[in-house]
Amino acid sequence: MINRCKKVLALAGSVALLGLAANPAQAIPVSVVGNVDTLVASASLPNSSTATESGWASGVLGFTVEFDGKTECPKVGCAWQTVTGTPYSDVYAFDLLDDPGYFLVKTGAGSSTGHTHFLFQNISNLAYAVIRLTEQLGFGANITVTKISHVTEFEGGPTEVPEPATLALFGLGLAGIGFARRRKNKV
Repeated sequence: MINRCKKVLALAGSVALLGLAANPAQAIPVSVVGNVDTLVASASLPNSSTATESGWASGVLGFTVEFDGKTECPKVGCAWQTVTGTPYSDVYAFDLLDDPGYFLVKTGAGSSTGHTHFLFQNISNLAYAVIRLTEQLGFGANITVTKISHVTEFEGGPTEVPEPATLALFGLGLAGIGFARRRKNKV
């Protein structure tokens, strides 16, 4: 929560410095934001409610994710930044509120996929959402990040299952305790 508050204050300060009418796509190096995040799935959902987006993401992933925040993008766009140092000209990064394992990008119409909701796994630098407009979202070269409606963040993930060797070692430990106790009772 403290991390989220710091980021919100930092983002508010950045917006104040840049002004709302500023170009929403400033430049940032790939070495800061990391690689492009993995597109997991896309769809056109009936609405963009918290329950709808979280339910769809959980169904796609096969485990429960929880809503962790949503950043609405005004007509001038969110604070997306052009990513430099990649071979692609359509890579953009967004400084997320929290460090989620998954995030959803909601766009307006116009994608060649016909979809408006795009679910990503945040893989490289969890502080940033890093996407490609043309390859992942299906937009042409003339579409900019101002086409993005909002970014939804999710926390949660699959439950860790212990490896078989760990379970076997635990079982041997319990068996050893049982034998030691049995032996003590015989004496």
